[in-house]
Amino acid sequence: MRGNSKMLRLGIAAALGLGSASAMAAPVVTSIITNFSPSGTPTSLSITGTGFCAAASGACSSTNSALRPTVSVGGVGLTIDAASTATSVTATWAAAPPDGEYVLAITSPNGTTGAGTTNWNLTVASKATGATGATGATGAAGATGAAGTAGARGATGATGTAGTAGARGATGATGAAGAAGATGAAGAAGATGAAGAAGAAGATGATGAAGTNGTNGAAGATGPAGTAGAPGAPGAPGAPGATGATGAAGVAGPAGATGATGPAGTFSACSGATPYLMVTSSTATCQGRFVDNGDGTVTDNLNHLIWEKKVSGSGDVHDSGNKYTWSAGNGGNPGALPADGTIFSAFLDTLNANMTDTPGTSPSCFTGHCDWRLPTVEELKSLQSGSVAPIIDPALGTTIASYYWSGTTVTASQTYAWYVSFSATGLTQGNIKTSPYYARAVRSAR
Repeated sequence: MRGNSKMLRLGIAAALGLGSASAMAAPVVTSIITNFSPSGTPTSLSITGTGFCAAASGACSSTNSALRPTVSVGGVGLTIDAASTATSVTATWAAAPPDGEYVLAITSPNGTTGAGTTNWNLTVASKATGATGATGATGAAGATGAAGTAGARGATGATGTAGTAGARGATGATGAAGAAGATGAAGAAGATGAAGAAGAAGATGATGAAGTNGTNGAAGATGPAGTAGAPGAPGAPGAPGATGATGAAGVAGPAGATGATGPAGTFSACSGATPYLMVTSSTATCQGRFVDNGDGTVTDNLNHLIWEKKVSGSGDVHDSGNKYTWSAGNGGNPGALPADGTIFSAFLDTLNANMTDTPGTSPSCFTGHCDWRLPTVEELKSLQSGSVAPIIDPALGTTIASYYWSGTTVTASQTYAWYVSFSATGLTQGNIKTSPYYARAVRSAR
């Protein structure tokens, strides 16, 4: 894969406020290539052009660093290779900078025409690595072994002690009274008193004392026994006897046989030319980065994107020879240009056709999707591959070895947008939005 080279031409850098920092003669740069370590971090810059040495041609100096140019990125100086010449310089970082946007400054040494400095915007980004393949499915578990036989029943516990006696029943009712005894004999009559003198009749004498009572008659016979009282309530139950000791455990049954091993999965890790695992409802397959969908689109398994496939001479919106402007240039705002060029009005509006269709009609968007857009500058740069122009995988269809618009506006100047070249230089630069360049649409695969 080609390194992510970043640069801006001198004319564009000046438009962004990054032009020459000196009135003296400045070096002229034609290309800047970023070199990477095997782990994907940037290590050095290879710069070609003219005016890098005090001399107009040949080697600068292998022994005198004052005769070689100086190079800095974001204010940090890089080491200049002793073999650098007036037209080719290699500058090496002591430590890789973090990914981001920087200003690159190159200053030629004092010579017959004096020293000069030129600045550029430089984007530094590490290479990405592919995703790890998914793990194969686990084999089925073996069947559970049969249960062992039950142990023997334990002995019966001892009988509990007897409960306490119930309360005594109530006393029976009293029997009927016996018959009355016979009346005793009358007492003897008292003696008659002497006759009183005749006179008035005397008062009646006091009544004689009552005779003594006769002796009591014999006791009557005992009456029959009364009926038996009702039985007393049952006594409370005795406390439960103590629990008998637990019987010894039965002998354990033999272990069940081990279940058969499940069949081995047929999946193997994806690698080489097909490092991407694609899983459907019933199958898992390894695929390369780009897969032709057969409907005029190509799936990008690395970035999870769907790219429009360009066709040479098709005469329609997919024609690889069509050029478009980013802006019509009539926004009336000197600090920005609106997104109203033919790349939006003629290209994307055609792909997303049902956005302007009559209500109620069936969608007529390209492949039935109405979310086609311009790629970001990073998405577009990720398509660069190889060293022979056009530097792109042929699976994406016909590609012109020239400039393609991204949807990313240059932050420092809203009238500029980033474009990516698929020529052998692989330039990534910004230019005025009214320029006519090629275009390729993209949408998310998720």
